[in-house]
Amino acid sequence: MTTRIQNIYFMVGHGEKKYQVAKNYIAGEGYGVKDLDLLKVGLIPEDCAQLIISGPQIDLVAKEIQLLEKYLAQGGRLMLLVDYPPKKALLPNLTIFLNKWGIGIEDSVVVELERRSLFDVTMVIPSYKNHAITNKLIREKINAVLPVNRGLYQLKDYQGQAVLTTILESSSNSWAETNPQGEVEKNVTETVGPIPLGIVATLVNKEKEKGNKEKKEPNSATKNGEGRLIVLGTASFLNDNMASQAGNLNLFYNMIQWLLNQEERISITPKQMDLTRVTLNPSQGNLIRVLTIFILPLVIITMGGVIWFRRRAR
Repeated sequence: MTTRIQNIYFMVGHGEKKYQVAKNYIAGEGYGVKDLDLLKVGLIPEDCAQLIISGPQIDLVAKEIQLLEKYLAQGGRLMLLVDYPPKKALLPNLTIFLNKWGIGIEDSVVVELERRSLFDVTMVIPSYKNHAITNKLIREKINAVLPVNRGLYQLKDYQGQAVLTTILESSSNSWAETNPQGEVEKNVTETVGPIPLGIVATLVNKEKEKGNKEKKEPNSATKNGEGRLIVLGTASFLNDNMASQAGNLNLFYNMIQWLLNQEERISITPKQMDLTRVTLNPSQGNLIRVLTIFILPLVIITMGGVIWFRRRAR
């Protein structure tokens, strides 16, 4: 019996990221990997098991948004990774599209003072919320490392039919910095943590769901019964220099499996590099910074001076 290959499409044409490492990884897991220029092709192929939009730098046109909405309404699966910049004003169609799903994006970069990389307050180690995507990562204590995160939020007065769940968030000791190029300092107008960094949404197609039940078809969600969407506030975590960091590829793989309604395949993948991560609190980090930047150079200069004076005295 021949097993049909599931094709994962990556949208192109809007300055999206290339992701050679991540693409090679999922191809190695048996998936077809293809590019899709939606504006040129004018449709989402029937063999598209999942569509990924990775950090668009320019907005989608109205026709592309209409095709995405139709695709999801018919049970399609979409992963949307939204970097900052660009600002929302440069992505009006994508912003409205996300609002229809109950998701908002901020013009901000999340600054993390607790769960972060040692020398970079924008390199967030997110807290996982209980979900099929994250449960095994929680149990095995596998961290992801997410650089330069745009702040996300769930719309308070959302009246749509999508069901939203936050799966990744920053700590309570964080905020959404709206002026990352200027003086980075929390002020009263900025959103404080925990801030959503990853949100998943489902939308049940009632008509298709009813038809599937009447036909008694298994796995009705894979037969256009339920649209699924994942939104992350960073596309950079899968850059070629970041993809193999900690649990980044594992998180990506698990998101793919959830979108495909293949939760049984969600796992701790064995193909990533084994990394030893030392977690330090800010005080310990500051001590190391002072030692390496000031104390050690001063010791070296002093020793050099002593040796020089001794040689001159001979």
